[in-house]
Amino acid sequence: MVMIAAAVGAAVKWFGSTRDDADDDVQGDDPIVRALFEAVNEGKIDDLKKLIDDGCTIWVNSEQVARNDGSLDHGPDLWDDAISDLRTAYPDVRWELYDELTGKDEGEHKIAIRFVSKVTIDGTQDENEVACFGIVEDKKLTEWHQVTDMENYNQRRADTGEDAVGE
Repeated sequence: MVMIAAAVGAAVKWFGSTRDDADDDVQGDDPIVRALFEAVNEGKIDDLKKLIDDGCTIWVNSEQVARNDGSLDHGPDLWDDAISDLRTAYPDVRWELYDELTGKDEGEHKIAIRFVSKVTIDGTQDENEVACFGIVEDKKLTEWHQVTDMENYNQRRADTGEDAVGE
């Protein structure tokens, strides 16, 4: 019984806390994860764009994301546009990595992360937990899937001047 309680306590502590590098602007072990957090937290998008395949799509709660009235729906420019608009709408945006699981092969593997996105809305700190799954082929991200609170996600899209996803 004591062992079960200790195991549950350890799991809650591990799953409920940020990583040691969550205070850093660049977080994660995988090069793509590191570049993604650097792009969002510091605004340095160039390294991320080099790691995004031209056909890379973004999906949120099984809905494909597009920008600019649907004309931009894949590739590095989609990421650049989305991150730039996010940083413009929320200058204090901060992503903190909670968990990361990636494959050993940097060429072709999958990425699974969980993070909290923090922004200030009307003077109040807003936190949104996001789970993500990415597919990497030839050292480039080819697909990105997020699971999150869609209402919160769409509010943030509206604040960047984009239409809601999935409505």
